[in-house]
Amino acid sequence: MLYRLYHNGIVIHDSPLACNVSLSGLETWSAHAFRVETCTSVGCTSSTSVLARTQETAPRGVMGLRVNVSSSRTVLVHWTPVIEPNGRLRYHVYFTGPFYAQQRTLFTNNLFI
Repeated sequence: MLYRLYHNGIVIHDSPLACNVSLSGLETWSAHAFRVETCTSVGCTSSTSVLARTQETAPRGVMGLRVNVSSSRTVLVHWTPVIEPNGRLRYHVYFTGPFYAQQRTLFTNNLFI
């Protein structure tokens, strides 16, 4: 009996013993397809292909940030992406500081509300 392990369509392990294989040095947040095949002198059978993705790590690089005030009520915020996302990116834009909204006074039956 023989076991073959395929990684992205390439045989990376060929052994007569069933075993575990550890791969290292893979890219962060990269997708990989694995399949194992076992053979005897009569023929072979194969597992289905299993997809796996390596874990995320923190993004690397500096984001550039530019803010343009385009009107009395509109601000356009633009940023450049990081060099290495290293995962599924999520952006959050926070506006802090004093905000002013002109208050309206409503009149009903000559009463101030």
